[in-house]
Amino acid sequence: MKIYINESQRKKLIFESASDDIERISQESKKLGDSILSEISKQTNIDLGILLSWSASIGGFMSPLNDVIQGNYPQFSDSDRFLILSGLLFSVLYQNKRNFNEIKNKLVDKGLYESFLDVLPKAEKIKDNFLSFLNGIGIYIDNIAKIIGFTFVIPILPIIYNLSSNMDAFSVGSEEIVKRIAMYFTSISAGIMIKKFLTRIVNKFRNN
Repeated sequence: MKIYINESQRKKLIFESASDDIERISQESKKLGDSILSEISKQTNIDLGILLSWSASIGGFMSPLNDVIQGNYPQFSDSDRFLILSGLLFSVLYQNKRNFNEIKNKLVDKGLYESFLDVLPKAEKIKDNFLSFLNGIGIYIDNIAKIIGFTFVIPILPIIYNLSSNMDAFSVGSEEIVKRIAMYFTSISAGIMIKKFLTRIVNKFRNN
C-alpha cells in the first residue's frame, strides 16, 4: 500500500531529520572538544580558562582534522591524536605561542611532531576558508581568537544548506534548531548569537 504525504508533511520530515542530525553532530563536536581539553589538562599545566566554555566550537573546527589523523595515522592512540589536535588548537584556532610551545615539546618527546606538521596545512586551509565564508556573510574577525565563537557550525554547514534549499521558511523551525545547538554551550547569550548567525548563513545560501 502506498503512503502519500503532502508538501507540509514532507517539509516537516526534512526538518525533523535535519534537527536530529544537527543535535547529534553538535553532541559529537562537544565530546571531541572535551576530549582535547582533557588531554591538555592531563599532559600540561596550561590554564584553559575561557576555552572550557567553547568545547563544542573547538570540536567543530577539529572534527575534519580528527578524521584526517584517524585516516592517515590509524596506529595512533586517542591520547596521541588528541595531543596533535591540541597543537593545532594553539597554533591555528586559538593562537598562543607559549601554550603551543608547551604542547610542541610534548609532541617532540612522543615522536608526533612530524605528523603534526603534516596536518598543519590542512588546519590552516580550513581556517582561511572559514574566514572567507564569514566575510561573505558580513562577519569580520579583527582578532583570530574570536573565530572560536563561530566554528561550531563547520560540520553542520551541509545540513543547513540543505535546509535552506528545501524549506520555504527556515524561521519556522529555527527556534528548535537553535535550542538543540545551544544546549552544548554554557553562555546564556549563546542562543541569541546562534540564531543571528544561522539566519545570516541561510540568507547567504538562499541568495546564491
